[in-house]
Amino acid sequence: MAAGNYSMEVRELHNEMVNVLAGDLGPTVKPQWDKLLGLFSNRAPLTTLQIATINNIGDLVRELMTAEYICFENYEPFAAKLEKVNNQMARVVRQYGLKIMEEIEKDGVSQR
Repeated sequence: MAAGNYSMEVRELHNEMVNVLAGDLGPTVKPQWDKLLGLFSNRAPLTTLQIATINNIGDLVRELMTAEYICFENYEPFAAKLEKVNNQMARVVRQYGLKIMEEIEKDGVSQR
């Protein structure tokens, strides 16, 4: 489902999640950042070219959404890989994912 079909609250929760992740995970935490990007490379699901254009966690999430690897209704593939690098940040993604799903269900726009 296109992002435009979701409520402002859903999009704001998503953006808030990305901002929380950006505070603890990104290029400034080089070993974790490189490991995380590596988990998504080799068409799993991103290409080397896509990985090369990613400068921050927001770029990564945007690419994963564009590739339809994750969506507002399912962040689990991202959380599962993130868990291999940073357990706390994986918990953050799962917590926000639950909040976002509650909002989607309240809005009645779920595609599930």
